Amino acid sequence: RTRSGFEMRAVGFNPPAAQANGVRVRWTMCLALLLSGGLAGLGGINFVLGNKGYFDKGFTAGAGFLGIAVALLARNHPLAVVPAAFLFAVLSEGAVAVNTGAESVKVPRELFDILQAIIILFVVVMAMLLQKGLAALQKRRAAGA
Repeated sequence: RTRSGFEMRAVGFNPPAAQANGVRVRWTMCLALLLSGGLAGLGGINFVLGNKGYFDKGFTAGAGFLGIAVALLARNHPLAVVPAAFLFAVLSEGAVAVNTGAESVKVPRELFDILQAIIILFVVVMAMLLQKGLAALQKRRAAGA
């Protein structure tokens, strides 16, 4: 809703068109990178300061994959990211909780990764089928009208 937000969106969609309209493309890209890095740092600060109070090497292993999976599951909708992230958080913490129990109930961590992959594939395939079904329905309605 601001000028800089509009410029970032314009540069993200079409840098040559934004430059033709007087937007400083390199400056806007640098600003977007700085802002996104700052937000990512704020998001990860609780891992450094909140839990142990020091930086633990390798504490973000798999965070990139998880972020992509959440965005894919939410289909890049900002409000759908919250329940998708909650689902993956429950799966991740459930894997930790199951493996901290007695020796007889140890479940391989890879099983939870496979479960996450199955959920992602199911949602993507169902979304594609739903889109095709809606397109066919609209085609039939247009042919009937």
